[in-house]
Amino acid sequence: MPQALHFETYGPLEVTRVNCNTDTPHGHCAAGGAIGVELSNPVRGKDAQRAASILPSPGLKFDSWRDESDEISYLDLQGKFKPGQSYTLRVSGDLKDRYGQRMGQAHVEKIEFDDLWPTVEIGVSGDVVEPATLKPITVGSVNVDSYELVT
Repeated sequence: MPQALHFETYGPLEVTRVNCNTDTPHGHCAAGGAIGVELSNPVRGKDAQRAASILPSPGLKFDSWRDESDEISYLDLQGKFKPGQSYTLRVSGDLKDRYGQRMGQAHVEKIEFDDLWPTVEIGVSGDVVEPATLKPITVGSVNVDSYELVT
């Protein structure tokens, strides 16, 4: 009598996607944001943290609410990423998944962080400036060549 066997297989361990917030002036990663690394198979959180590095170092931080022994397939890399700077992400080939497979070859990827959006801020609140309290008005700008302040 014929028998049917149902089973599933799993593929090799690899980085399947690297992402970040690209709502920026030139579509690169947003400074102050995080980098997400998606893996094809689950790995132990602490192993993923050890395997991931970024140069130059932005002072990586990991989710504090997650237990290091949890299995994950997505790693959120948080750090002080500077605007307009390039970083190199490296995930070590020694990373091992729940099935005992090693990645083998390291995943290395260059990641560009974008400039900040152009902004101008005026150090005044409210709608009226009283002449009796007239003081110099502070104006701050980022990535703006020039601006005109009209009173």
